[in-house]
Amino acid sequence: MKNIKKSICWLGKAAKQNVKQAYYNLAELYLKGHGVKSDTVKAVQYYEEAAKLNYVDAQRKLGFLYFQGREIKQNLVQSYLYLSLAADHNDISSINMLSVVSKQMTPQQLKQANDLVKNYKFASKN
Repeated sequence: MKNIKKSICWLGKAAKQNVKQAYYNLAELYLKGHGVKSDTVKAVQYYEEAAKLNYVDAQRKLGFLYFQGREIKQNLVQSYLYLSLAADHNDISSINMLSVVSKQMTPQQLKQANDLVKNYKFASKN
């Protein structure tokens, strides 16, 4: 238990330096409650930070979490956003899952999701 607490401390320091893997690892710990109290909200925040830094694993994970709707409320638009970002890195799982997600979306949701993807990419370039 001491080593996990030490690891969490070091991961926190690395995350403050914008190390994307540190954000992702912290998210995993908080989602699963390993060495810390399970906290889905905090886990999603850490995944989002890693995703903003173009960490494909975090983008894919968020896409799946938003699609499944178990740990967090299902949101097909958000799922599509994060899976699209991961698919841009040729992530096969995300590319395949995008097809599944898009088939469950209404035309309005699909338009909203595509607009969100465009805006996200535009914002990240500036």
